[in-house]
Amino acid sequence: MNADVTTSPARIKQCVRKSIRAARVDHSVAWIERASRQITEHVIALPEVNAAAAMAVYMSLPYEVQTRRLVTELLARGVRLAVPALAAGEKSYRFSWIDPETEWTRGPYGVPQPAETRWAGDGELDVKLAPCVAFDGCGRRLGHGTGHFDALLDRYQGLNAGLAFAFQEVESLPVEAHDVPMSLLVTENGARRCNRKSTS
Repeated sequence: MNADVTTSPARIKQCVRKSIRAARVDHSVAWIERASRQITEHVIALPEVNAAAAMAVYMSLPYEVQTRRLVTELLARGVRLAVPALAAGEKSYRFSWIDPETEWTRGPYGVPQPAETRWAGDGELDVKLAPCVAFDGCGRRLGHGTGHFDALLDRYQGLNAGLAFAFQEVESLPVEAHDVPMSLLVTENGARRCNRKSTS
């Protein structure tokens, strides 16, 4: 997918989101589940994940790479896990610890989050997994446009890894000041380290 360089970054991103949303209709729920299982296997095999004592992972929406199986697997391995949560009255997300006994509630955007929050500290996470609406080979990640997840990733130290389906890759994405790049990208085709030479 080629972006018109004369268009503003915000407009380019809007067009990419529209294109990816249109492409989703070609992928069934069964396909998403199957591809998500493959992505889970690739994530589990990453040396950074195997070495991690604590990680952050998002709770997936129906059209995203599904993470519930990954959460179960990582908890079974004894990895400390945190997920995004938004406290009542707050505007910024933080990561909250979960465990197999965690009780869940529906967050402001319909995303499951812990009913009782236990906030992770800034330096406690080794790896952070992020959903991608789109991505490019340089590690640029496109989110839903609210900026919440970029701010969340920027708030915590740790390696950033994006999870996406291969059809969500584009040739290039524009970079804005708030965008947080990925060091790793994982699709159903495997994991790859990003070429960061062209991210600015």
